[in-house]
Amino acid sequence: MARCMPAPSGEVCTFTVDEVGQILNMAGQYGFPDERSLRRVVPLFKNGLRSDPASYRTIMVGNTFAKLYGSLIENRLSSWCEEQKLRAPAQAGFRRGHSTLDHLRRLIARYRLSSHSLRLEVGRWDNTPRSLRYRDP
Repeated sequence: MARCMPAPSGEVCTFTVDEVGQILNMAGQYGFPDERSLRRVVPLFKNGLRSDPASYRTIMVGNTFAKLYGSLIENRLSSWCEEQKLRAPAQAGFRRGHSTLDHLRRLIARYRLSSHSLRLEVGRWDNTPRSLRYRDP
């Protein structure tokens, strides 16, 4: 049985692995209560002017069991999609064992074998435009 104690943010409870398994199985059978599925967006200051929204990044804060359950569902769906070969072979994002860097390496290798020249401009993720620019020098 869970052991709970008061904390500044409410209450902190300790569960055994079996109890967590039972809770997640019940969520799979009956669903999560709506209030447990809600998330709160929390802005975290990075740097710059505090009045500038671009000076912040956001994180989602939510119920731990909902996060565990979401992770469990994602793992099961991901495994099933891989087994059924439902993913595009070139998909790298959000795919275990694949990286967008693999695409960059293939692109660079392909251009090294060609007569074209290639220049890629890559910056920090938060300063880079959404599209990766290709320019002929």
